[in-house]
Amino acid sequence: MELNEAVRRMAHHWVLVISCLLLGAAVAFAVHVGDVRMYLASTRLVLDTPDPRALAESAAIADTARAIATSPTHVAAALSQVTHAQRDAVEIASHRVTVDALGSSGVLRLSVRDEDPGIAAALANALAADLIQTRLDVTQGGASRIEGDLSVQIDGFNNEITKIDGQISNIQSRLAVATAPDIQSAARARLSALTRQRDYLVWRRIVLQSQLDSLVTADAGRPNPSIIEKAVPLFETDDTSGLPDMALGALLGLMLGLGIAALVETFWPTLVGSYAVARAVDAPLLGETPGPPERATASFALLARSLGLAAEAAGVRVVEVVSLGPAVELDPLVLSLQAPANTEARSFATVTLPASIGSQGPTVPSVDTASLHQGKNLLVREFGSMAPAPPNGDASGHGLVAVSPRTLKSSNLATLSSLRQITSWPVLGVICYRPKRWLLIRWVARDRRWAGEARP
Repeated sequence: MELNEAVRRMAHHWVLVISCLLLGAAVAFAVHVGDVRMYLASTRLVLDTPDPRALAESAAIADTARAIATSPTHVAAALSQVTHAQRDAVEIASHRVTVDALGSSGVLRLSVRDEDPGIAAALANALAADLIQTRLDVTQGGASRIEGDLSVQIDGFNNEITKIDGQISNIQSRLAVATAPDIQSAARARLSALTRQRDYLVWRRIVLQSQLDSLVTADAGRPNPSIIEKAVPLFETDDTSGLPDMALGALLGLMLGLGIAALVETFWPTLVGSYAVARAVDAPLLGETPGPPERATASFALLARSLGLAAEAAGVRVVEVVSLGPAVELDPLVLSLQAPANTEARSFATVTLPASIGSQGPTVPSVDTASLHQGKNLLVREFGSMAPAPPNGDASGHGLVAVSPRTLKSSNLATLSSLRQITSWPVLGVICYRPKRWLLIRWVARDRRWAGEARP
């Protein structure tokens, strides 16, 4: 099956597809009919993260902020600060709080939807402040504790060094007034020990101070988180949630309609178009009538001529017209084909070619007028009718002509197939017509090329 034929077969179910599409959109609209009017408030903030260099880094920052801001615990804490009204923290965290990045930058937008615009703005600001503090607790909590421990140790070393300095000053004072050699020797030994201990403490203090300076320097190089723009109450309702759902419902309805159409075409295939019907019947297309058979007129000379040529080629003098598909009245079509088929002179002439072409130029072939004779009449009738026998006692063979709408189910070909097997009559061709509903469309369009019949 060709692609264009598959598309035509699917397009044949356009009523079903459009109905499913509208049904999906209507269901989505009905879901949002009883929605409470919501107000949207947004705040902008930055976290203590470096500026992103790519869109993926910006999305990662937004994901981290969203994971914190949509936590039910944090939402409940923020709700307790801004309102005493009853709110479901889980429902707000799941459906009313959104965090997204502004482009590929590190600026985040935190939005909250609520029935009260003031509560929406206050809750957005509270969640933004909680987000910044939580982020600082996670990223800088260890550094602050380490800085505190280092400061305590440095203060302890300073106190010990101060004590040793006092002891060294006392020993030096005693050494200056001592005269006994043994007292001076003991004082010098003690002074040397205290000096070595002080040098060790000073070295330890320098190491700790260096670590503290490194932490302070690293902390000073981190971005400073802050709220760039606080949320303010907006008194315009946020009604955009229903539109995406309606679009999604329409898309799902479209997919459902196409699926049902594909399922129907799988088990009950449809022939769409005159040439598709002719290929399925395995017979030539004689022509198309501009309307149903019961609206046929006498303007079928070309169609009758095609029928006469097909009957003559098959050696047929009686044409049995068979209707495929819905029951239609074939008498007007039969009468419209009968008259032109018998009034058109199907004459034959014997053409004599000259024996030689003279020097005077090309010679026109002569026609033996005595050999002209009128062809026998062709009887066109509906299959099963009580029409009279062929004129002049001619009992030549019968042939079948199928009359079918342009759109036909494959199962409707069983009648013609059975009749062909029973009678062994050849199928001369197919005549297709358009259903009645197309006539109304063409009449509204006022297009003579598609008119159901000639207008006076």
